[in-house]
Amino acid sequence: MALVLEFDSRISTYGSEVFKLLVDNQKFTPDFGAITFDNKQLHIEVHHSELTNQKYLDKIVKFSNFLEERGQTLVFLSEKTLTKTRILNLKMLYRYLEVDPSPYLHILTQLPFSSTLAELTEELKQLMPEPQGPVCHRIAALALIAHSYYWFDDSKPLEQSTPIKKVLIA
Repeated sequence: MALVLEFDSRISTYGSEVFKLLVDNQKFTPDFGAITFDNKQLHIEVHHSELTNQKYLDKIVKFSNFLEERGQTLVFLSEKTLTKTRILNLKMLYRYLEVDPSPYLHILTQLPFSSTLAELTEELKQLMPEPQGPVCHRIAALALIAHSYYWFDDSKPLEQSTPIKKVLIA
């Protein structure tokens, strides 16, 4: 979940188990807390669907209602949203968050709207020939994806043939 929050451009800050609630002698500590850039407070509970029973769901509803009355939101997620493929993609892209995308932004308008990872790498090679070779261009392509200049369906593995689309920034 931390990786998902790290890549979510709506989130300004987050932490794990930052909030403890006691309502009607029932305790609840959501797994994560987050604040969005528009100052909305989110509380995120991650729970495996096979371990979810009616008693647990009733507790989630109670605390969700409690938080909503205070203008906050409880988000409930399971492995159906946080799939292994999605997590593997985010783990792979995480290191490219450290790569500064600014050297590539001046050619962003020249890059294709729809492409694949391999095609984007090749376009970068054509537009920015560098002595370091194709590895550098692949790093640039992955950095543009990690920094959300390009989008892909993260429910599928990110591979050379993965379709990607440029994100339109308003």
